[in-house]
Amino acid sequence: MRTISIRRWAIGGLALAVLVGSVIGFAVVPESANAAANSLRVSPASAPVQPGGNVTLGIVAEAPAAGLGAWDLRVSFDDSIIQLTNPGTPCTGALSTCNLLLPGVSGCPAGSDPCVGVNGFNANGLLGTQTLASIQFTAIGAAGQSSNVDITVKDFTDPPGDPTNPGITNGLVTIQATTAPTPTPTLTPTPTATPTPSPTSTKTPTATSSKTPTPTVTLTPTPTVTPSPTVGAITTTPTATTTTQSPTATLDPGEGDMNCDGFLTPADAIAILQFLTGIISQVGNCPSG
Repeated sequence: MRTISIRRWAIGGLALAVLVGSVIGFAVVPESANAAANSLRVSPASAPVQPGGNVTLGIVAEAPAAGLGAWDLRVSFDDSIIQLTNPGTPCTGALSTCNLLLPGVSGCPAGSDPCVGVNGFNANGLLGTQTLASIQFTAIGAAGQSSNVDITVKDFTDPPGDPTNPGITNGLVTIQATTAPTPTPTLTPTPTATPTPSPTSTKTPTATSSKTPTPTVTLTPTPTVTPSPTVGAITTTPTATTTTQSPTATLDPGEGDMNCDGFLTPADAIAILQFLTGIISQVGNCPSG
């Protein structure tokens, strides 16, 4: 009875969608024209995840040749190993409506695990490869544990509502051991050798020898000794100098002939000198006449 009820709902919905689509010209473009038809799969089929990490799985349909008109699916998992990251909104995507379903309710597989209901329809029929929903899980188990992610089909029909019995490929999520990242070796830069500048040779200036000028010997002329003139004939009358010596010698002026011989001879000159030096006290006192 439940299968018939779901099928009638799907057919009614498809009929309404066909009517609306014919009015607005709705068309569905397939994701891929080369995929195998009429199948369901979890993508990726095997997904590793770190403890406490998140992993997103796609529920991917390969539409029947006539198109996928309606679908009603259950996605089950081991909630002691992985859980829905966002239970309030279990999946994303514009094609399906998703709900978290309790174990044993609304067609969840037998057991104690919850499941996600994924359902939707398209009046014209989806063609090719279509991702009906994307579901994100968080790993809560220990490293090395795995959880199956299984698809159970409630309805998978073409646009007229006929069942197509798709093939199913389930998935597997494995919690991997946390591995320490291999440190990237840090390159130690090799210091660039700084060239030692060659010293600039400073030329020592060559000392220019300044010649010490040779002093010019100025010859001091040797004074010429002028011999005392030989007393000759005295043509001048010597001026007698009066001294204060006692007794006072008086030289008779005007007379050169001191010895009164009538001639002026060297003897007269000697007599004059003797008189002047005080040797004799009187000269030239010749008798008149």
